[in-house]
Parts: sequence; C-alpha cells; structure tokens
Amino acid sequence: RLFSIGVQLTNKYLIGTKYIVRNQKYLEDDKACVIVSNHQSSLDGNFMVQLGNYKGSIVILKKSLLYFSGLLGLAFYCSGSIFVDRGNPETAKKSLNSAREEVVRKKLKPQFYAEGTRHMGKEMLPFKKGAFVMAIQAQIPILPVVASSYRHFYDKKKKVFKQGTVIVTCLPPIPTTGLTMSDLNDLIDRVWKQMQETIDNTTEEVENSL
Repeated sequence: RLFSIGVQLTNKYLIGTKYIVRNQKYLEDDKACVIVSNHQSSLDGNFMVQLGNYKGSIVILKKSLLYFSGLLGLAFYCSGSIFVDRGNPETAKKSLNSAREEVVRKKLKPQFYAEGTRHMGKEMLPFKKGAFVMAIQAQIPILPVVASSYRHFYDKKKKVFKQGTVIVTCLPPIPTTGLTMSDLNDLIDRVWKQMQETIDNTTEEVENSL
C-alpha cells in the first residue's frame, strides 16, 4: 500500500500526469478474476497503481528472472507480484498452473498485458493467449482495464514527455463459466474489440479536451 501511495504522489506532483479512473467498482468484488490491460510503455505500471489494491488482491505476473534483479526485483516482490518461469514451454506451463491454483485459492486478480509487448500504435496488437487460457481453465471472469492513449503527452522516439491526462476504464467482467478451450479464440476476439473501442472513445475524449 505504501508503495502504491508513493507512486501516486510521484505521478501527481513530480510527473504531472492526471489519471481519471472509471468504473472502479468492478474491482471491489471479493472474487478471483483475470485483469487484462493494453500495453503502451513502461508508464503502464503507473495507471495500475491508481486502481489501488483491494485487500492485496491485485497481483502482477512477472518473469521469474526479474526476481533476481536487485532493487527492481525487491520492488516487484513487495508489490505482491507472482513470478512465472518462462524459460521453456514445459516449465512455463507448470509455472502458470501453479499461479492459477494460487489465484483461485487466494481470490487474487492477476493482471496481464495481453499484447505481450509494448506498442504505441492506434490499434492494439493481437492478444497473447495466456491470460485467457488461465481464465477459462479456472472458470473465472476476464476484467478488462483499459488506458487511453499517451500519444498527446508522451513519445519516446521524439523524447517528448509532458503533462497529460489518462482515462483508465474498468469494463464489466466477462464471464467464462461453461467455456472450454474451443471458445478461446472467440473470447479473445470479443475482449479485443471491447477494449479497442474503449481506447478509441476515451482517447478521442481526452484529445478533444486539450
């Protein structure tokens, strides 16, 4: 909690980024779910911190290698991250299975950047399957959390970073009860479309207010 407060104060008073969080109520349910977010840059961790951490339930899945990365690894550990070994397909599968069991048992909300890599384009990249496989296998909902584009205040290539506004929207949970792996691609497509529509609408809203 202290870590989250520190990041929020840094954003507000030093960086100057304003975050508007909508529909935060969807995170308040005391049940497990899988949070799926878009991935624009290293700034993404800041908008996740704005959501707070209900009863310590929101956790981030990180590569196990980061556990040994000094102060950064310590910061991830203190923030409640779950470390997943992606060294090879077999160990990755076992690691994710273990993480899934922990999520269900402790009623956690693991957060995935569904694109799998940072991307600042107008459209999101195709989603990786990991988050959706976990949700279907555990029969827990997908909860999309979407940030509007940073493009009006941040451009790494042009070295632009100024004050700006980000609208963070929590969308209604998408149930997976009764779904099987045969429904995987349809689920991914449905979530992608909902998230992209939200990005388009909130980005337009922010840019029209400038």
